[in-house]
Amino acid sequence: MNERIHPPLNLTRYFAAFAPAALIGIFLILAITSLARKNPTFDEVSHIPAGYAFLRTGEPRMNSEHPPLAKVLAGLPLMVLGLGDPEDFEGYAQGDQWRFGKAFLFENRVAADRITFWARIPLVLLAAALGLFVYRWSREIHGEVGGLVSLALFCLSPNLIAHGRLVTTDVPIALFSLLVAYFLWRNLKAPPGRLWWPYGLSLALAFLAKYSAIVLLPATVGVVLCWLWLDRPSRKDAGLFLRKFGVATTLPIMAVVVFGFGPTTPFAYVEGFRDALEKLNTEYLFYLAGEYSREGFYLYYLLAFALKTPIATLMILAISLLAIRRHPRLVLVSLALPALLFFLAPTLRRYNIGFRYILPIYPFLFVLAGGAISVPSPRGALRWATAVLLVWLAVGTLRAYPHYLPYFNEMAGGSPGGIRWLDDSNVDWGQDLKALGRVAREESLGRIGIIYHGTARPTYYLPDSYVPTRSEADRPRSGQVYAVSAHLALREGWLDRAKPFRIIGHTIYLYRFP
Repeated sequence: MNERIHPPLNLTRYFAAFAPAALIGIFLILAITSLARKNPTFDEVSHIPAGYAFLRTGEPRMNSEHPPLAKVLAGLPLMVLGLGDPEDFEGYAQGDQWRFGKAFLFENRVAADRITFWARIPLVLLAAALGLFVYRWSREIHGEVGGLVSLALFCLSPNLIAHGRLVTTDVPIALFSLLVAYFLWRNLKAPPGRLWWPYGLSLALAFLAKYSAIVLLPATVGVVLCWLWLDRPSRKDAGLFLRKFGVATTLPIMAVVVFGFGPTTPFAYVEGFRDALEKLNTEYLFYLAGEYSREGFYLYYLLAFALKTPIATLMILAISLLAIRRHPRLVLVSLALPALLFFLAPTLRRYNIGFRYILPIYPFLFVLAGGAISVPSPRGALRWATAVLLVWLAVGTLRAYPHYLPYFNEMAGGSPGGIRWLDDSNVDWGQDLKALGRVAREESLGRIGIIYHGTARPTYYLPDSYVPTRSEADRPRSGQVYAVSAHLALREGWLDRAKPFRIIGHTIYLYRFP
């Protein structure tokens, strides 16, 4: 009797195929299930309606201080929800993005939470794509295990989960900046290069994602100059490469500058860029660790990086630095230079309103961190240490669920202690009104006085709520429940005045005075 003999299972191959999908699946589950528990954040009240209006009318009337890509992606699922015409909502005719945004979200025939949920899904998928490219680049440099380390750092990052589920420009610019650097590196590996169309497309999409993409110009030129200095190509190869690099860089940018907001409004991109620069000239009072300043702080983003990055991630990054000498110099330049410039640009500008401004550095750092597994050590001690640190990271990320936006590491006292170090979008972007409404109903808190930092409508989630007068806020009424946003609790002295009887999502403080 003949028996079929089956070859032994190649467990390594199956693990290599399964592990990336499992990690991306974890990221998607954490992002999607947690986003459903959060109401529209500060900027989303403008971004989501602006994207829908742009798709319906073709007019870049709303939110011109941001390019259209993220908003258009968010607007695509909304086209099938049967929403009203943009012209029918207050504020559209006047070009008032905040009045229009509030009316569109909270007075529409479809519930605001449903609109917000579907608008966020394309951005979550974009974030997942970023994770896959982090894995791809790291695997090409460090091998399969190194790629998985990089992907795990991405998928278990509280900050990438937090911002990857929001309709903002921060994760899209991170994705397309990484792609620009990756495809440029691939072309430099085998000059004169064959991957110019994905490089040019990625560059165009980066400029359509956020105006800070201008940082990519000195970054890419710097990488090419380093290649000329390090590899010393022949004059023929160098000339051919530089010509293709110039065309692939110039043409996409010119196309975006002229037609970035559609063919009917040429050069609207330039006007939007001007609007973005004017927005930076603000009288906003920046905050850092107990200090206020109108000029900003040079140490702001360095401290934000140290306190908002999980300690396990910081330690894996430190281990990977021990392997730097083992990597080709062009790899290091391609990763380090864009990350450095994305860090220095907001640092030197001192526009200190959010850690999210340096979010594009993380994918580059995660790719570099894949080298942690290649550091030689007795009995593979550092490999085991990396594995243990990844477990610690996973536990911390799961414990933070679903409140990823206000995440801080243990050096800051965890998420509860973060507001003493940083405020605004680092902690409180107005995302927990929905949770407050649920708590108020479950615990029968009655009519709540709300002191809110955000653009959502408190009465949408708490119909009986009211906004206390200035005199009442200074002298709270006995027995009255007040819900105070963390941002305002810090800046208006509530944190020092009394101890809240409950904190919701690390962003809303509930007070009741005797």
